[in-house]
Amino acid sequence: MRSSFKFPLFAFSLSALVIFFSLPAFAHDPYEITSTIRIETNRTLVEIEMEFNGAMLLAGGPRSQKPEDQPALFQSKLSELQHQAGQFFEITGVAGSLSASSTNVTLGNENHVKFSLEYPATRSGLKLNAAGLKSLSEHGPFGTTVTVLDMVNSKVLGQPVLFASNPTADFTPQPATFTPTNTLAAIPQINIPPATNPITAPTPTSPKPAKVRESVWNFVILGLYGAILVVLLRRWRAAGGQ
Repeated sequence: MRSSFKFPLFAFSLSALVIFFSLPAFAHDPYEITSTIRIETNRTLVEIEMEFNGAMLLAGGPRSQKPEDQPALFQSKLSELQHQAGQFFEITGVAGSLSASSTNVTLGNENHVKFSLEYPATRSGLKLNAAGLKSLSEHGPFGTTVTVLDMVNSKVLGQPVLFASNPTADFTPQPATFTPTNTLAAIPQINIPPATNPITAPTPTSPKPAKVRESVWNFVILGLYGAILVVLLRRWRAAGGQ
C-alpha cells in the first residue's frame, strides 16, 4: 500500500515546493526567474518563468508599465522570445550539447512569460549554463532558481540558484565509491605441536656376534652327526648286513 502512494505523494510535494518558491518571489522580486527541469524516461522538459518586463529585456524590447498594453507587446516580440528561450540554458549531457526539439512561449497569469522546451532524454545527468542571465545582468541582479527533478526515480536532484557571476550547475550523478571490506571470516590458525615420540622406520642392524657363533656351531654339529651316521652304516654293512 505504501509503494502505491509513492509517486502521487512525490508529485504533490514537488508541486507544493514549486508554488512555495515561485509565487512569493514573483509578487515581491522582479528579478527572480523560476526554472524547473523534469527528467523523464524519453525526454527532458524545461520550464522557465519570469515577469513580463524581464522577458522584454531579454528580447531587447521596451518595458511596459501598463498591464493592458503587455499582451500586444508580447505578440510583437514572440519570435524573439522563442529565440531567447532556446538560448537561455545551455544544456550538456554525456553525449555533448543538447538542442531543444520544441519551444513554446506563452503569456500566463499576471502576464508572466513562460518558456516551455523539450530536450532529448538525458538519464545520465546534465550540466547547465544559464547563459541568458548575462544580458539581463546589465539591468539588475537577475537570477534563477533551478529545480531539477528525476521523474523516473521520484527524487529531487538539486535546487541551486544561478546568477550571471555563477551561471553553471552540474547534475551528473557521482560514481559510487567502493570501500573493500573483508567479508570472509578469518581462518583460525591451527598450531600443531611437535611430535613427542616421532615414529621412525627401523634401521637394519647387523647380527650380534653371539648369534653368529651359535649358527656356526650348529652347522659343525650337524656335519659331525652326518659323518658318524655314514661310518656306522658302512660298518654295519661290512659286519654282515650284506
